[in-house]
Amino acid sequence: MFAIKPMHRNAAMVLMFACLSGLLLAGPLAAQSSEHPTLRAETQIYSDGRKPSLVGETLTLFDAGVAYDVQLPAKSQITVFDIPRSKIVLIDTTTQRRTTINCDELVRYMTALRQQAQETGKAAAIGVSTQPIGDPQSGVFQAGFPGFLYTAETQPAAQPQLSQIYNEFTGWATRLNMYQNPRGAPFARLALNEQMSESNVLPSKITVRATVGDQTETLRSEHQFSPMLSVQDRALISQIGGMLVSFQDVPAEQFRTPRVAQNE
Repeated sequence: MFAIKPMHRNAAMVLMFACLSGLLLAGPLAAQSSEHPTLRAETQIYSDGRKPSLVGETLTLFDAGVAYDVQLPAKSQITVFDIPRSKIVLIDTTTQRRTTINCDELVRYMTALRQQAQETGKAAAIGVSTQPIGDPQSGVFQAGFPGFLYTAETQPAAQPQLSQIYNEFTGWATRLNMYQNPRGAPFARLALNEQMSESNVLPSKITVRATVGDQTETLRSEHQFSPMLSVQDRALISQIGGMLVSFQDVPAEQFRTPRVAQNE
């Protein structure tokens, strides 16, 4: 199964990067609807050390209920979140391979992780019961536990559905990253997602600070959104749809896993 391990400094950095990013089946392109509005999200992730540096960048396109998460600049690693069909498809354009993970598998994994943490007395250490706090007036929300803190600066969503679909996407990205790398504390991020969704807001900046021993690491993600998809965006979605048809489908254990880039 899995073991809950204490976080070392490098593991904490990996977790922070995964949580700040989002991950990255296509059908015919559909017109925007109120049920499944389109959304374009750009995310840049920075390491705020002595010399702040860009460490990750993604473009995420939402269309017809599906999220297409593309790691930039190479676009070699893509993750397609087809939540209405309960599946997540990971694509490697370099090897021309793809693999599929069922959403139910991620839910079972997270349930087992929570249960094991509670049974072994480690629930507090990974923030299982994290309760977010927020100030709707300032738009600042926080979620954390000793040694780990998320702070989100937010902006109102133009439509309630936009906040819901984006925060749902980052929730699945968080589960997927934890499934791929079973270390760390995803529950605080999930709690923050729920709070932002309920408050009808989107993140403009998220900072996550992790302290291990006497070392503190900080990552920051910056987010930009547009409710419209460009001609180039739709062409990219169509191209990804072709990959889903033509690329070789392989078992997950044979796939070189792309990481989702969400600092959330």
